[in-house]
Amino acid sequence: MGNEIQKVEPNNVAMFVDMDFDTLNGAIEQLGTFSGKLTDKEKELAVNILTDWEKNVIDKVSVKKRELKDVINFVKGGYLYDTEFTFKISTKLAEVSNTEDLFNIYIENKQKLIEFEQEIPVKPLHNPSLTEFENDEIYRDYVFELTKSNATIKLFKYNMTLSHRQWFNKMKKSQEVITITGEMDAYLVKLTKYNTECKDKSQLAKVNISIANEDVRNSIKEIINFSKQLK
Repeated sequence: MGNEIQKVEPNNVAMFVDMDFDTLNGAIEQLGTFSGKLTDKEKELAVNILTDWEKNVIDKVSVKKRELKDVINFVKGGYLYDTEFTFKISTKLAEVSNTEDLFNIYIENKQKLIEFEQEIPVKPLHNPSLTEFENDEIYRDYVFELTKSNATIKLFKYNMTLSHRQWFNKMKKSQEVITITGEMDAYLVKLTKYNTECKDKSQLAKVNISIANEDVRNSIKEIINFSKQLK
């Protein structure tokens, strides 16, 4: 983000994508009809492709789960870490909760602090061409300016923290944020289910590709499906 902090601009609220793995059933069953026509090399390649597909889906699900958990934890804790993620999440939450005005006040106070911290007096080096008295006088002036600077920084930090707290408390209590975090909690449960369903479909597809005999395939599927009772 650099030193310049942008104010709130319109953002799209994160969308929840429902994944129906049952739509793959037809394609998976059809793989069984091709199994006897595939060479061992083709079967190996197909299984490798399915393994990559499974990993890709699970990786995407894991990223989504981590993002949602971070948002939920942010709403619960409201930490002030200066990261790209927290800024993006904050702007979206400000928009959703209609608290852009308070959030922009916080951003302005934060920007003032950043800009002022760049003006902190620099400790002077001892100048051998000057007398000790002159060097001491320069140092005393530095200490005086630094004391004033530290007091101003303390005030800016207080204003920044206060404005953040005022925005965060109002944002957190808004019905819109309460609703969307509830939806996120529910979607996290779905994502965990998607992981399991993805592995199940991949496994069944690999069985259909690898084994040409339909009776053997069906017996293995029966064994696989038996374990699903342990959900």
